[in-house]
Amino acid sequence: MSKDAQYKEKDYNNYNLTFPEVPQLLDRIEVLKRRKIKDSDQRINYIDPLNHIKTLINPVNHLIIGRRGSGKTSLLIKLIEEIKKTNGLVITIDMQSKNRQSSDLPLLEILTKLIKECKLHLEAHKDWQPYLTRKAQIKYYSIVALYKGLTKKDLWTNETIELDKLYNALTAIVNHLELITKTPNGACIKISKLNKESNSKSGKLSVKSAISADAKYLEIIKASASVDCSYTLINEKEDVSSKNFEYTLVYSKQEALNELKGDIIATIESFFKIIKKPVYLILDDFYQIPIINQPYIFQYLHDINKETSSSAFSFKVCLVPHRFKLNEENNKILSHKDDFSTINLDRDFYELEDNKDLLFKILCGLDPSLEFTSTRITKLFHDSLLINDCIRASGALPRYFLDVFSHMVKYSIAENQYKIHRMVLTQVIKEIKKSKDELITEEAYLPESKIRMLTRIIEEEVVHGLKTNVILYPYKSFKANEEILVSLINLGYLHRVKEDVLVKGDNYIPLFVDMIFTHTKSDKMPKNFKDVKFWTQNGKYIGTCPVWEFSKAKISALENINLN
Repeated sequence: MSKDAQYKEKDYNNYNLTFPEVPQLLDRIEVLKRRKIKDSDQRINYIDPLNHIKTLINPVNHLIIGRRGSGKTSLLIKLIEEIKKTNGLVITIDMQSKNRQSSDLPLLEILTKLIKECKLHLEAHKDWQPYLTRKAQIKYYSIVALYKGLTKKDLWTNETIELDKLYNALTAIVNHLELITKTPNGACIKISKLNKESNSKSGKLSVKSAISADAKYLEIIKASASVDCSYTLINEKEDVSSKNFEYTLVYSKQEALNELKGDIIATIESFFKIIKKPVYLILDDFYQIPIINQPYIFQYLHDINKETSSSAFSFKVCLVPHRFKLNEENNKILSHKDDFSTINLDRDFYELEDNKDLLFKILCGLDPSLEFTSTRITKLFHDSLLINDCIRASGALPRYFLDVFSHMVKYSIAENQYKIHRMVLTQVIKEIKKSKDELITEEAYLPESKIRMLTRIIEEEVVHGLKTNVILYPYKSFKANEEILVSLINLGYLHRVKEDVLVKGDNYIPLFVDMIFTHTKSDKMPKNFKDVKFWTQNGKYIGTCPVWEFSKAKISALENINLN
């Protein structure tokens, strides 16, 4: 037995912060906190008690909903790993940098990357090369061509013909998307199309599939930017010999994008049939897109999914609660139930023991080689009540819990403590408060001045007025002020203890006031303050908490705040 092993075995009952595994665990936490969706090549020991991966790997559209820090990125990284095992093509896009763009531009970037990734995958398909490359090899590099076994016959096998059609379609769509992207706002796009099916000069457009058997995509669409803002048939010429008609039409950027949809659908369908790979599109941090611009993107991607084979294309979207919109106000088409499978990563806060078990498993799973267990993690704490406080301070969110745990260890060691000690809790919560305050401008739809006013009201009326940290918010009032309350919940100033509770025939939303209101002040808690143990006896005490809501006068006052 090695010296280290003897050391562990000898001191197991006295497991403490001096053990060499502890700083190694902190290093793993730091790496995890900085991990991005692009780091999908890093395999992780993902804890999945509800088997979300099995659900997500199905080729259907999913909404993945959870507050910031709930584990969406870790879930996606594991999902990408599993999709690749099933021979699927996964395309991930981080939407965080696109939050200030108009509705068409994020979609243009999404579609451009989608088609480009399909094209790159096609280029790597077996020993196939695009026609022009093969032709050049035959014409100019006959020795190399012969060495590779290429003949003129190889240029025209059934397989290469189908791959050539698909490649040309993908190339043309990418070029078209890039043209639309480069077109200045207010300008329009001229598109010339060849109609082989009609002798009519009525101006109606009949577009063949991008890669249909008798159509060459590059002959169908020839587009150029134009500042002409009309939407009329501006040119029609007849090829008398072939009875083919070329129509040149003028489109706005969004109209041109809509016109391209049918060709994108046909091309994705052909990609699936020829390459035999389903396409999974993953949009991380989609909630960063302004909510008014989201329905157009949802509908466009849904149309691609709906019009292709059941396994050809699906998309997964990461969102935070109540920060997304599926439909335009007067056009209710999509529904959570019929068009999406929804996964909610947020768990009931009152189930504190279940949350603790999950969070400890996540912590232990960061590096299995360190051989941490829930028992050993527990032994690092001075007492079990402190564990509950750490979970409450984190809102039971994995990312925040790892942050709280890391800070608690560092500050306790700085105080020469062998265990995670309560004496540093206030200092740690102050650090958490800083990180939450910094998120206001990034995460909240409401201006910072309004968020500050709302938090002052909570501190004055709930913490110092009612002297409690759990209140019952009337359900009707919650719905009326949902934008305000959801912003506070997503920022971590309030935590939803349960979905709702019924008290004397009325529905309420139980809310826990974050510990930054009760543990970061130099002065002591108000006398007779009630720290509600909302997790005890299956949430029995929640129904006895005081009823509170923002007064109508305070809500009205928000509108009069000088936002400058």
